[in-house]
Amino acid sequence: MTTVAITSTNLGNGSTVLIDCPGMPGGALALTGGTLNITGPTGPSVTGPTGPTGPAYVFVNGTVAAVSNAATLNTVAGAVTASISSASSYTLTLTNSAVASTSIVIWNAYDSSGNIWAVTALTPSNGAVAVSFASLSSPSSGTLHMNYLVA
Repeated sequence: MTTVAITSTNLGNGSTVLIDCPGMPGGALALTGGTLNITGPTGPSVTGPTGPTGPAYVFVNGTVAAVSNAATLNTVAGAVTASISSASSYTLTLTNSAVASTSIVIWNAYDSSGNIWAVTALTPSNGAVAVSFASLSSPSSGTLHMNYLVA
């Protein structure tokens, strides 16, 4: 599993994070304001037509509200919300049949004030993933919005 921490406080709503995918040459993942855009690779072209394109990626997503730091959502991509009060950190256990112990799970999080939250710990297991977040700003109250993609 590869973990990448994004700690720049310059990221705000509408910012784009581009993720290079070594296992998908020529492809990329771009996370923009909570929307994940996936570009598949294109085959080689010397003098003829463009080669075959990569596979199409279709994700079934869903939304669920966490209760007592836990939620269940059995989709490859989804959104989890949680009520927070004067919080500077939050830990969630997501039960999800799409997650395996070898899964890469990509997360982003922000609160209702627009503050970005960083992933500080991530532990996938068969059928669940535990993830911890920390606010990059002062403690927040309201709603924490967490989005994920299981790869």
